Amino acid sequence: MAMMEQMEPWLKLPVFPKRPFGSRRFEGVRSELRFDAVSFRYTPDKPTLSSVSFKVPAGAKVALVGVSGSGKSTVASLLMRLREPDSGRVLLDGIDYWEFSTESWHQCLGVVDQDPFLFHDTFRANICFGLGDVSEDQLNQALRVANLVGVLSALPQGLDTVIGERGASLSGGQRQRLAIARAVVRNPQVLILDEATSALDTGTEREVQTALDLAMQGRTTVIIAHRLSTVRNADWIVVLDQGCVVEQGTWDVLNAQEGSFSRLVRLNALQD
Repeated sequence: MAMMEQMEPWLKLPVFPKRPFGSRRFEGVRSELRFDAVSFRYTPDKPTLSSVSFKVPAGAKVALVGVSGSGKSTVASLLMRLREPDSGRVLLDGIDYWEFSTESWHQCLGVVDQDPFLFHDTFRANICFGLGDVSEDQLNQALRVANLVGVLSALPQGLDTVIGERGASLSGGQRQRLAIARAVVRNPQVLILDEATSALDTGTEREVQTALDLAMQGRTTVIIAHRLSTVRNADWIVVLDQGCVVEQGTWDVLNAQEGSFSRLVRLNALQD
């Protein structure tokens, strides 16, 4: 009863979103994805993001870095349209992303986060979750990108092997690679990597990073990272601090400036 009493106020909140989505069909990024002065707050008295602006050219890899609480994952939530900006706009080739239909927008998104939810079901069912017909060619391509072919070949039932609750029978690296396969099989136009390797040890991280590098090829990618080793090859790096963009540039340029990014690099080196 105590839990229900705590839940009741949340259940009575207005249905999100207040602004309806549009009907325009999203077919991919042709020029750029742009955050244009985007602000957002969870509570009225404390902004989480303040006038955040950056762009991701079509096919490029842009990394968002910063200390915990700087607003990185909020950017991912906004990009996935789980939340709506309080002000500013997210633009795709100059079009407000809220104008795109829900179906077409989410069909073009692929997401890999640090704790993927896996079901007590087979490899195949977990990879194809939420999709209709998936051809064997599509499935095999996703398995190759995620570096899971060797794992499955060692299992008597292969793709029909049940992985257990939350993937209990798999290692951390295998769970992440399954999540990569789940994202890649959709052939997404936009790929979001939200701390995809932060929960892994260094050796496993290298294996998963190899799979991620393949998954990012030819896709417009937003990388949210705590470990800076995962963004070394990003085309552009955006540094967030307390919800504001404080630096932008390439790895070499930012590291030479002796600013926020170079301090993060030194901190990461000490943690590693």
